[in-house]
Amino acid sequence: MAITRKNIVSLLIGFLLLGLLFNPIKEIPDVPHQSFLFTCTFLATVIGIAAFYPTKQFIHRLTIIDLLVILIAVGNIYFYPPTSNLFGLARFALIILYWSIRQTGGLNGTLLYTIILITTLVLSIIGYMQILHILPSHHPHFDITGPYGNPTIYAGILCLLLSAPIMVLSHFKSDAIHRYTYLVSFLTCIIALPILWLTHCRSAWIAVLAIISYSIYSRFSISFRWGISTLITIALLSYLLYQFKPASADGRILIWKVTAQMIKEKPFTGFGPHGFTANYMHFQSEYLKKEGSIYEKQLADNNHYVYNEPLRWTVEYGIAGLLLYIGILYCIFSYKKSEIQSLSAQAIYIAGLVWGLFSYPDQTFPILAVMTIALAEMSNRQRECVIKQLPHKYIFLKAVIFLAIAGQEALLIKIFQCHRELYQISHRTSSQSPEEIITSLSQLETAMKNETIFWPYYCHTLYKSQRDSILLDKITYWEQLYPSTHTYILKGDALQRTDKIKEAETAYWAAHFMVPSRQKARYKLALMYYQQKRISEANRLANEVLTEKVKVYGFETYEMHRELRRIFEDQLQ
Repeated sequence: MAITRKNIVSLLIGFLLLGLLFNPIKEIPDVPHQSFLFTCTFLATVIGIAAFYPTKQFIHRLTIIDLLVILIAVGNIYFYPPTSNLFGLARFALIILYWSIRQTGGLNGTLLYTIILITTLVLSIIGYMQILHILPSHHPHFDITGPYGNPTIYAGILCLLLSAPIMVLSHFKSDAIHRYTYLVSFLTCIIALPILWLTHCRSAWIAVLAIISYSIYSRFSISFRWGISTLITIALLSYLLYQFKPASADGRILIWKVTAQMIKEKPFTGFGPHGFTANYMHFQSEYLKKEGSIYEKQLADNNHYVYNEPLRWTVEYGIAGLLLYIGILYCIFSYKKSEIQSLSAQAIYIAGLVWGLFSYPDQTFPILAVMTIALAEMSNRQRECVIKQLPHKYIFLKAVIFLAIAGQEALLIKIFQCHRELYQISHRTSSQSPEEIITSLSQLETAMKNETIFWPYYCHTLYKSQRDSILLDKITYWEQLYPSTHTYILKGDALQRTDKIKEAETAYWAAHFMVPSRQKARYKLALMYYQQKRISEANRLANEVLTEKVKVYGFETYEMHRELRRIFEDQLQ
């Protein structure tokens, strides 16, 4: 293999894809979710530097896809500055990654396809080993998660990677490509599809079915009758998938109902970046309080995902966001190329789009990385240019890009040090006093103020040390970034301990209305009312908690029920 910019970048992209198989970055908080962010950001830096390899001039022509990516990149840098938090920096790394791939003029397809097959096979084997309990799962409630935090992400990655061999098998006969390539592609699909089914992830199943249908459509001339038959089949399959897990599907319908209320309130401007995460639970609380059915109250839970990308773009950025999403769809589906490398890249991106109709690619960085690679390669293969030559000085452009890459690496080191320090603090609880731990956390506060993972740990540490005045000041950051029932129950406890009973009552009721099926907020209220001699209200809540059907009965529920029976034994007889 010749040492060229194309081959160097392709090899590094291959390393990035292999990084999907394990979590190389250890000793940081939440390794299954955050390890790949660090890995991808570091490799994007290396890939960015490799793109300067002097084999040919930089590419200065712009396609319609490039213009769309530039628009999204500007928005990303403005709304999610790389200096804000780890996810903002990782998003910036995707911009560098896209630019670097574009500078190759086209990646080494043979090398990348080989690595995609290897990655898919190993991911599948990891899933089978988790089912057999040879490897541990990363979630207490699921047997299969792969190297990620839950099966949804694992299934999403599998369905994106499977898109490439599906396209190859549908466009080539066994005698048209190397026999071993065809055999390995076939075996990869045979091995991966059963484990994908066992994830019970319907969004990934739908994505794979969509890619199979698209591969047939792009390979053969399809009659009108066949198209109608396909639509009927899709409708029947959708009904069957709904029946497979109806409660889960109804839960997403509830989320979309509440999201529609959010869009109705701000249809033009939206709620801004992170707007859904910061506001959804409050809107769910209002919806359930005013018009939610008993069934919907039972379904509702703490939630920070839209489970539908068009809705997320609309709720956060208004009409402009929806139009931009439609622009992405137009670019992808108007892309007409017959070569297999272009079709494979297009299929991977389409799989991501379909998966995103029922899941959350915006919060799943491995999915974003794979889709970025596919989009850049699509642009490389698109010969039609919107701008054939950019009017600028090459040296100035190189200097700006190099400074951006250097700045990215400096920020990565700084953010990594903060996350490593937070991990070490969380593992020093037995050797350090609470005062020392709080002092260490306060020193990280400025650097990690926009990190969702920081505030729950900091607030719980303050709560355990009964630093209630400081807690009530800091918990506002948690409320703004990631509100949940846990936030308001903790806030209610701190307010009650500082004799702010009215405010504590408001916080507990806020927690209850967010997720009515959870009992802890009403348990806290019953105890508080009992202490305040509001006996009738306390009795009513205690009786309600003890007699209603419990959604998930765990040890905490058992402890709450036992305590209520002990305190209200005479009143409840």
